[in-house]
Amino acid sequence: MKPATSIETDARRSALAPGVLRDTATYLAAGGDSRLDLDAATDLNKYGCSVVPRGSAANFGSSTASSISPRAFQRVERALASWHSATASQGQAAALDRHVDAMRDELADLLGLSQVDVDIILSPSGTDAQLHALALFHAATAVPVATIVVGADETGSGAVFTAAGRHFDVVTATGKRVQKGARIDGMTRVAPTTHIPANGPDGPRSTDEIDRDLVAAIKEADRNGYKILLQAMNASKLGRRYPSDSCLAEIRVRWSGTVQIVIDACQMRLSRRRLRHHLQCGDMVIVTGSKFFTGPAFSGALLAPSSFCDRLSGPGDIPSGMADYMLRYQWPVRRRHIRTAFAETGCPGAWLRWEGALAEMRSYYSVPHHFRTHALQRFSSAVGKLYGDGCRPTTFDGDPAADVMDEEFAVRTLFPFVLHEKGTPVSPQRASLLHRQLNNDTRLSPMTAEIRNPAYRMYSIGQPVLLERDGQATAALRVSADARYVTDCWASSFDVSSKRIEAHLLDLKSMFAKMEALQAKDTT
Repeated sequence: MKPATSIETDARRSALAPGVLRDTATYLAAGGDSRLDLDAATDLNKYGCSVVPRGSAANFGSSTASSISPRAFQRVERALASWHSATASQGQAAALDRHVDAMRDELADLLGLSQVDVDIILSPSGTDAQLHALALFHAATAVPVATIVVGADETGSGAVFTAAGRHFDVVTATGKRVQKGARIDGMTRVAPTTHIPANGPDGPRSTDEIDRDLVAAIKEADRNGYKILLQAMNASKLGRRYPSDSCLAEIRVRWSGTVQIVIDACQMRLSRRRLRHHLQCGDMVIVTGSKFFTGPAFSGALLAPSSFCDRLSGPGDIPSGMADYMLRYQWPVRRRHIRTAFAETGCPGAWLRWEGALAEMRSYYSVPHHFRTHALQRFSSAVGKLYGDGCRPTTFDGDPAADVMDEEFAVRTLFPFVLHEKGTPVSPQRASLLHRQLNNDTRLSPMTAEIRNPAYRMYSIGQPVLLERDGQATAALRVSADARYVTDCWASSFDVSSKRIEAHLLDLKSMFAKMEALQAKDTT
């Protein structure tokens, strides 16, 4: 993808200017880092997604991001119009606070958190939320802080920087130019990070292995006098959950007051019951509305038990450099003593992208639970029958067993696979090329008669995840079921719902057919 033009970058920055009111699409592409920039030729961001509805593409890429849907875009337009109208009488900042706190209440209700005492702190992305979690822990702790990242090779690439309190991009969410990798001002007590991989050279490591390495790492950090921020995974880029529930339970008891757990739930492939469980156990949780729920790309939030935020006495506790990453409205109004550390005016993109996500969440949870489970089961059982000859699904031995707490997410919804050509796993570069070609109009032919869609249809799937197999670098591509698929298939008539599911699975079959055609074209 070509870099964004200076015009597009300036448009993103101009949306940050105090008092400036912009159009819906500009706001949706603003208030974040350079990953939100749009390509000049395609109007797509780095992840191949659009900030306006893109009806020509079939979406199976929610493990990375999704283009906004018409219903989400319409809700964002209504929210923006309401805010604009309220600014005349209330002022821009006060009107924004009222709208954002109303959105928080709705989000808490949809996630079943209305009776849980939690602070919802908005973030432009899950990566930003990782940084926010470290900043809170740093602020609440008087001794050096060590971060342990479990499954570091299956989380976002920015985690290596955020875990160390460093800039993960060349521009911050408020538009400030910075040096990637440089320490953020005020992050003075951050020790070197421990990264525990989920994969070895021969394939995925078992949960038991990961648990053992994690406990050993905590013991070492504790001996060295550190307070520990433990970043656990539910679910990873490849759909895994680690460490085990029993390991987390042991850590909470054995290292109470030393270890703060933060659950990376950016994929949002976890049940509301499990989400509540983590918060009630005192864990912080990072969520997004832009993965499973298919809201606009880069809608993140940190869910922090209110008892944790109660420890902060004022704005001086927050590392000063975090003012480059957050705006005042991203904090609940009740946290006035913390909010003053941040600028009052700025781009409301992080809020508006959540408004779009809430449209998808509300639609999803309006579907009866039994159908949500049924639709996800149909997708899961179909995927294995659709892989082409060159696809090798990535399987995981020893994953934690799903239980009643997982509700519909006892069903796997994310399916990684490695492409092979001439019996050899493709290189990461080759996987990236095929990923881009799938999302473009390549006008391939022929197609088999039973495939409904033409080969030049565009298909969005999950971006490649770097892996090593038998000492060779490769990458896994991913297809996934998501909330929009469930919502779009639902109908009060069973026959209609079944036909919609079949149509969706036929799209998936067409995607694999196009992939085979792309591979055949380049290797003949």
